[in-house]
Amino acid sequence: MLKLDELALQPANPELVVSEANDTHGLDLLGLRAPAESVANWLINGVTTVTPTIRYFSLRSWIILRYLKLGGLKNWDAFSRFAAKAEAAIACASNLVADPSPGVVGRNGAAEIVTKTNGEITLRRLTKILAAELYAGPSEALGFGESSGEVPTLTPERGLLLAESFDAVVGAEDVLSEISLEHDEQTVDRARLAQFGHSFSMARPSMGERERLVAALIPKEPHHSELRRIASYCLLLHLSQALGRTIEESDVYKAVSQHSLAEIPGELHLICDGWVRFVVRDLLVLVHEAAVSNVLRQLFQVPRQEKRQPFREVIAALASSALDSGFLGLGIQINASQPIRDLCASVTDSCGPTEELRGLRRWSGTLSETLLFEKKGWLQSAEGLSLLPVAWIIAAHRLELGLNSKTVASELDDIAGAYRIGVGAVVLPEVTKWRSSSMSVRDVIAWLIHRSVDQHLRIAWSRLAREPYKDVGLIRSDGDDWVYQKDFNPGRATSRIYQAISWLRQLGLLVDSGLTDEGSDLLDAGLATLRRTITN
Repeated sequence: MLKLDELALQPANPELVVSEANDTHGLDLLGLRAPAESVANWLINGVTTVTPTIRYFSLRSWIILRYLKLGGLKNWDAFSRFAAKAEAAIACASNLVADPSPGVVGRNGAAEIVTKTNGEITLRRLTKILAAELYAGPSEALGFGESSGEVPTLTPERGLLLAESFDAVVGAEDVLSEISLEHDEQTVDRARLAQFGHSFSMARPSMGERERLVAALIPKEPHHSELRRIASYCLLLHLSQALGRTIEESDVYKAVSQHSLAEIPGELHLICDGWVRFVVRDLLVLVHEAAVSNVLRQLFQVPRQEKRQPFREVIAALASSALDSGFLGLGIQINASQPIRDLCASVTDSCGPTEELRGLRRWSGTLSETLLFEKKGWLQSAEGLSLLPVAWIIAAHRLELGLNSKTVASELDDIAGAYRIGVGAVVLPEVTKWRSSSMSVRDVIAWLIHRSVDQHLRIAWSRLAREPYKDVGLIRSDGDDWVYQKDFNPGRATSRIYQAISWLRQLGLLVDSGLTDEGSDLLDAGLATLRRTITN
């Protein structure tokens, strides 16, 4: 570990050359969200941040079935032409009746068409990426069919049954049934489309569809790869039942990381462990993206057109802020001039009595990942960067035993590895050194700020090397200087929990007061399925 005045020597700065690349505002600009989101996908597959409306699985399945019944060619262009018109009919009908249902693909394009047309409406492709494409991967994960061929397919046990359930509702509707295989565009009478919109909403799957969709999310005869998804949905249902209300992502994080899981069914304890691992990764995303954002804010204050400053000065300005206030706000009686070993001891003490289960530490104290999430607003200023070493110490404390003994699911940390600040490869070895180090907390924070920018530069350089005309760099490293390039909105990884909860509401399993009777029955059935598979 180096002190602040030694940061020019190590680690070496990857430098971005000035090029003709176009600025691209990507999201995962430190490369830390991807490992976290891989864990989330492992825990609850079949749902993504761009698949908010569960009825699109029904529509997509019906489009495939209808296309094949009409004798469509085994050709993606021909299929997408047909799918685009069907999706446009849904979007235009929704717009005509001012249906407020969220997540309708092509809504903006439909609004433009509807506004400019008084008579017949022309159905045409409204989006660059079709819903049939957005929902393709999740459809495959949920067992509705495959997407690798020229034309998507349907499985007889799930996809075909779902398509037939949707067809039972809309099959006799002329607006959809008259969509042809030929031509990129097709006209339909405005009044007929509006009539269809009054009777159809993407927010309200029919009873038959709901049964098929629920059977895919929480199947009674699951494949082994579906057990984690079943457990995750059962966890959401259980927490909603226990709390007597619709839950939020933060409720899940608090529940899975609590000291005791005694109030949670035993069948769900392993999935709770998995979500704890996601929470740890998410916390690292939060603090490191915030560190880069603070660096950019510091550079932006440079009173010159080119906002350039020696990187040592940038880091010194941030690390010299009132960091002690952050520690006090967490209940940690430490100041930034003390040795880092004191902070390690104080954080561990603040965690309180600890229980060791399945390679994870669980504790009863208030200091935890969820508390740091609650304090994320602090990271908008340099004083909040005191959360950086606390996050690393908590991550090491939480996962240390499992990483050392290679317990079940500890391999999830390998997704990050050394290149993306894996806990086993990077955090734990460093924190182990801190536990006996006399280096000051302030110097450690300075090193972590530098480490955060270095992480971004490596990712930016790597992407620029692969795609020379896409520049995601926020900062350019030029010798001993950092140069501001563009602003950045720091954030967190996406767990997909919000979307999963929304799906449960759309299926009539959750309401504001908690579980419906159907939701309660499904929870019991899901837990029974998990018990049976675990026993076998």
